[in-house]
Amino acid sequence: FRQADRRKSQSAMVLLLRARLNFFVPSARSFATFVKPSTDTVFRHLMINAEVRNSFLSSVCRDNVVASELISQSLNPIAHYNELAQFVNESQFKDFFKNMPDYDIEVRNRTTNRPLPAGKEILHKLGDLKEDLQTMLPTDERGSVMDIVCTSDLGIYNVEVQVVPQDCWDIRILHHVCGLFHKQFRVGMTWEGLAKDHAIGDKIKRVIGVSVFAKPPRYSGFLANHLPWYRHEPWRNDEVERRFSVQTDDGMQRGGIEFIDINLAGNPPDGIDPEFLDWFEFLRSAHHKTVDEAAQARTAGVRTAYEIVKTENLPIDVFVRYQDEMVRAESVVHFSEARFAEGKAEGKAEGNSEGKIKGKIATAKSLLRAGMPHAEVATHTGLTEQQLSKHLVEESEKEVK
Repeated sequence: FRQADRRKSQSAMVLLLRARLNFFVPSARSFATFVKPSTDTVFRHLMINAEVRNSFLSSVCRDNVVASELISQSLNPIAHYNELAQFVNESQFKDFFKNMPDYDIEVRNRTTNRPLPAGKEILHKLGDLKEDLQTMLPTDERGSVMDIVCTSDLGIYNVEVQVVPQDCWDIRILHHVCGLFHKQFRVGMTWEGLAKDHAIGDKIKRVIGVSVFAKPPRYSGFLANHLPWYRHEPWRNDEVERRFSVQTDDGMQRGGIEFIDINLAGNPPDGIDPEFLDWFEFLRSAHHKTVDEAAQARTAGVRTAYEIVKTENLPIDVFVRYQDEMVRAESVVHFSEARFAEGKAEGKAEGNSEGKIKGKIATAKSLLRAGMPHAEVATHTGLTEQQLSKHLVEESEKEVK
């Protein structure tokens, strides 16, 4: 097809998919001009665009990022090694080397048909290294958790956007950031060598962990009770960002590791950086904007981002994955709200607090069976984690009896 014909064909298929997929959404809703940018699928799609990626990193990290590159958690450039990563993680590759001891392998020259013993030896060595290759070139280490890792001259950025609150998010981002800093020290590096290495600036970069929350982040009461060093502070309504670095009580800093938390549910205060505010509004509410409202963005990278997240501009595969995300999210919320309403009605009918608790426990059990994390169930039902554990144990004991 010509380019115009391809666009027409794609638009027609997107319209058909929208019509078909809308049937499965629990609550009827129309499709907006823009999709929700803070979802896993859409944000990954956005970060492929260099202009958008550099603009986002510059505004959030307050750096002038003019060039960046997507890399894996193993610090390998995704664009360069993606095909190789897919190859070494294919089932055929794994099965071949797994069963190689059972094979009678002979490598021959295709032109002369003469045997090549060195070829057989190379295959055996490759088999011994297959696990190292798969570790260094992972395809998708955590498909359910959205991490984007980028590198520039100014540092390495680990970006995670949470649409649904995650358990132990602060411990996890600490683990990721420290791990990325550690992985820069390749095998063979020595401290003596680093102290004299003029190219050290290209080898060891600071690591910044960026966490973006669609809702105020949840902190674990369990961790606070069991980890003496664990600290957390609730977010104020007017608080939209927090920045952390390693420093002493009197303010002296030790560079290398930094953290930035952004709360999209907060109300931006007056005087906030215009570029940061553009990105903040985009991530929080692009899917509620009109084309005219989107055009008012002052930042060029944000205006490009709006074009990318237009429903009609999404590639079909991205649109399908996005719809799957939205259907699953709406199904969980719809189911949770319906079950919670049933529990409240049951409590009202019984006229006492015991009835309300019963309804909440019924909701909690259903959500747990649906695969919702323990801490998230507690948030949806209004029970504390301790109450939830206690009542579920009591319910289990009753069922056993």
